[in-house]
Amino acid sequence: MAAHLARRRAGTQRVSWKCERSAYPQSVSSPETAQEPRATRAHAHFQFHLPVDWQGEAASLDPEPFFVPVGELAGHARELVDFYLRHVRLTCCSFRAGYRVDIDGRFWLDGVDEPWMSMNWVRAVSELLGADAKREAQTFVWEESQLQLRRDGDWLRIVDCAAPALYPPTWVPFRDFVRDLWLGASAFERLANEVVAEIARRGVASEALAELRKVTPPHLPTASQAELEKLSQIEHNFVRACVDLNPLKDFLGVI
Repeated sequence: MAAHLARRRAGTQRVSWKCERSAYPQSVSSPETAQEPRATRAHAHFQFHLPVDWQGEAASLDPEPFFVPVGELAGHARELVDFYLRHVRLTCCSFRAGYRVDIDGRFWLDGVDEPWMSMNWVRAVSELLGADAKREAQTFVWEESQLQLRRDGDWLRIVDCAAPALYPPTWVPFRDFVRDLWLGASAFERLANEVVAEIARRGVASEALAELRKVTPPHLPTASQAELEKLSQIEHNFVRACVDLNPLKDFLGVI
């Protein structure tokens, strides 16, 4: 837990782990990487983990294994805010959304954690783009993740060293993968704007929520104040996951 909190404070700072050499060869052209699979198709789908009946008044707050594409939530900010408000207590586990990666029709990464963690895909890939592009990047996309990325021209090598048997080294088409990351993050940003607007529609200003987050721990004895705290958490969890998409847009030529 301490290591996890340290990572959260560090944001996107470099972490100190390294893959075993057998799992992460040093040379792109080495015999080990030459034998690694190259995907025909690879997709990163940004999805929310929600109960099947999440829009209902009596919806279960313990999500079944049901994923909703972020694009399908457009226009449903009111229902989404209401869903989170129905929680007796909001925790980090209440907000589960991110990229599920499928390679040649089979999931390479199936589960999701907090959305801000999953957006580290975008932050790490951004380091491989532009005039000062790096060859490698490393980050985390779930709590114990140790994701490493390496670009070789039109290909991207992905491996999660936290569990290389589950998330093995695989090469995916770079441009298509970047496009999926951009589409997911763009849709999430639009939804986040809708959520912030919905909270404002309820008469709660973002500035007031920001001031509330400075109080640790908040003293909230009444129901209305408890709802205000929940609204603060909802806004925070959406806004903190929005990332700079300009490096991806420039690479893809998106206007």
